[in-house]
Amino acid sequence: MVRDRHCPAAQERARAGGHRAAVGAWWPMVPLVFITLSTPSLNVVLNVVIARMVPDEMLGRMGAVLSMGGTALKPFGPVLGGTLAAALGGAAALVVLGGLLGATAAAAALSRELRRFTGETAPA
Repeated sequence: MVRDRHCPAAQERARAGGHRAAVGAWWPMVPLVFITLSTPSLNVVLNVVIARMVPDEMLGRMGAVLSMGGTALKPFGPVLGGTLAAALGGAAALVVLGGLLGATAAAAALSRELRRFTGETAPA
């Protein structure tokens, strides 16, 4: 039973199965939100690896290089995303990007070398 008989959107959601219709074409955003929430933990891991591998006297320079590289690459995200969205449509572009993120994570998880990586440098 639809509570608001005068709201066509509520009636459509009720007919289409409730929350699925509320998400609609935005469904690819759901897994991407969860992937995005993992970014802070990845930043921590990256910073620990850098701190363990880079000599103390070079940490400032390494931070500057990483910051400059990240800033220089930022404009490419919207350009690539916009190009994909124009070519495939918004939902398909999100699915493709999500697939690329998943493939990258799978490749990292399956890498024996990466799983054995501790960040310790080999003794000279």
